[in-house]
Amino acid sequence: MRSGRNNADADTKRLFEIFHMNDRFLRYVAAYLTNEPRLIEKKLMRALCSDGIDEELAFATVLAEAFGLDGQKSEEDRIIERRYLERSVRLLDISSYSENPYYKNIKPKPAKLGRWELKYEEFAPYEGFIYDDIKKEGLYEIPCIGFFNRTFTFPAVLEGEREWMMITPNEINTMKGPIERAKGKVLTYGLGMGYFAYMASLSDLVTSVTVVERDPQLIELFRLCILPLFENKEKINIVQSDAYEYARRVMPNEGFDYAFVDIWHDALDGLDLYVKMKKYEKYSPHTRFDYWAEDTLLCSLRRMVFEQIVPQSKDASSLNAPIPDYESLITMLSDSYLKKLAYDIKKQDHTADNM
Repeated sequence: MRSGRNNADADTKRLFEIFHMNDRFLRYVAAYLTNEPRLIEKKLMRALCSDGIDEELAFATVLAEAFGLDGQKSEEDRIIERRYLERSVRLLDISSYSENPYYKNIKPKPAKLGRWELKYEEFAPYEGFIYDDIKKEGLYEIPCIGFFNRTFTFPAVLEGEREWMMITPNEINTMKGPIERAKGKVLTYGLGMGYFAYMASLSDLVTSVTVVERDPQLIELFRLCILPLFENKEKINIVQSDAYEYARRVMPNEGFDYAFVDIWHDALDGLDLYVKMKKYEKYSPHTRFDYWAEDTLLCSLRRMVFEQIVPQSKDASSLNAPIPDYESLITMLSDSYLKKLAYDIKKQDHTADNM
């Protein structure tokens, strides 16, 4: 009995260590992408690769030094280098993205309307960026850091100085699954550059795409500069409305087969909006819902749940608080449990139930 308890304590302690390393690596990546995404320059990479070193390995080696990792002296640093950093970094093939139908066919001219701007931006050679949802290997969470070895130009929509939508590997990869699952009468919350609406409209399985967007200036910019370039524009219907109001009052009567929700900028502002929208699924029980970057959002929720269940999660040496058994804890950290939790979480304002 004691042996079983000791094993459970050891397993739980290991969870502390994993969550600690998840957080540590994520902080490194966030600081790098926020402050120095062009840290690694072409000249440096050419020097490192002159003796035949792989570009991905060279890129990861420079980041390891920038992050202050020393796998020779620290076992935890060695794990972060090998399990996180080396799995995270990828040299991407430009042609696999430049041949994307939207990127290839929709080339709007730069324009401004009010606080919104349509323009072209670029990734410099070896500039780092997130190219997909967080990858999960068990409970290890690995951000996907991509780079190209030559310049990649892409269209973007900005509100002031803030980018709201870009046709980059991240958008293309994170929407691939939802686009493939869309069929019948489709609804999407959030307009952006109309990437999801365009790609869904290309499918013979999709009869119509309704886009709900609350900002009239963005809608006008899209109608003037982007929508005329869509070959199946007759499938697209744009509705100006608040997403939650539409989900509560209109959507249940429209018979949508599929809904894709993309109304947040990133995981930092997305979790609360995701949880709030989950409440509205009950009003449209016959509609399949998908959410942009849901895997990344669930990682944020998983960290919150773990810290609530195990208050000492920031101190791997302290396991004195009563906690669920290990198997129950693993269940509570699973994606399926977290999705149900997001649906069931009681919000302070109870908006979804009182409208």
